[in-house]
Amino acid sequence: MNIERGLELTELVVAHHELVTSLRENTALTSRQLEGTLDYSRATINRHLAALRERGLVTTTNGEHALTEFGTIVLQELEEFCHPLDVSARLPKLVEQLSRCPVPFEIGLLDGATVTRATSEEPTGCTIGTSGSGTIPTR
Repeated sequence: MNIERGLELTELVVAHHELVTSLRENTALTSRQLEGTLDYSRATINRHLAALRERGLVTTTNGEHALTEFGTIVLQELEEFCHPLDVSARLPKLVEQLSRCPVPFEIGLLDGATVTRATSEEPTGCTIGTSGSGTIPTR
């Protein structure tokens, strides 16, 4: 698959994530069932389904819509790609809370991680790689 096609499919699945995940969670749904589940108008659902069908992500048989095997793979790949991004987005808050912790934190729990901390002198952060055990001092 070329990069343009991959980006197009990614954008499509992101734009219709609720609809695609509803189809993954159920074997097949009618437009009416999707309308009730997603609180979209039937016209909107049918427009979205048409775009997904056109790219081979959804199939419609006897009025029931389902993800194709290809659609399932694209959704799974996108979610696997996004999971580390979601975790990374939460790390600064965790590290901030750990630095306020009244007990020493075992830095060994972060083996293999890279901790970045911004200071007023270095607003973009100075990076400290972790490779062994120790503790992060409390303030």
